[in-house]
Amino acid sequence: TLWEQGLKEIGKKDVSIELLGSDSETNKKISEYLQGEFTKNLPGLKINIKSVPFAQQLDLNSKKDYDISFCRWGPDYKDPMTYFDMWTSKSPFNQMGFSNPEYDKLISQAGAEFLLDPTKRSDAFVQAEKILIQDNAAILPIYQRAIAYVMKPKVTGLIEHAFGPDYTYKNVVIK
Repeated sequence: TLWEQGLKEIGKKDVSIELLGSDSETNKKISEYLQGEFTKNLPGLKINIKSVPFAQQLDLNSKKDYDISFCRWGPDYKDPMTYFDMWTSKSPFNQMGFSNPEYDKLISQAGAEFLLDPTKRSDAFVQAEKILIQDNAAILPIYQRAIAYVMKPKVTGLIEHAFGPDYTYKNVVIK
């Protein structure tokens, strides 16, 4: 409904936009999936995929030279702040220029005054997420990465991490 309303407001029946992503095989597949879903669910939308080397994508992102950019982020540490502080007005990772004073205030509170109050901190994150995703559609989380593997019983000591590097091999022993 909102898509159709938007097309009427701009006086067009169709719109073409570019989806920027890196040229890794995984990102190419995700870009193609997004292209299919967007065009299937938003009649009149044409998505042109632009796959470039990752360094070039970062450069285009920093110049804001894109319509939609598809990127991924993995947590550096085990806390929601590893995602939330990226979108504050002054964050160097916020290359799209999203700025919302209430969001900034909530993230500041979650990182300082609410740090030792889990309930208030969680509430601040929930409110910030609503501002970021629902109210402003600044970002659109689309998937959570997972890894599946098979390991022979004679291999022990492999440590799998939920954040940071995928594995630690330091203690691996093959019997």
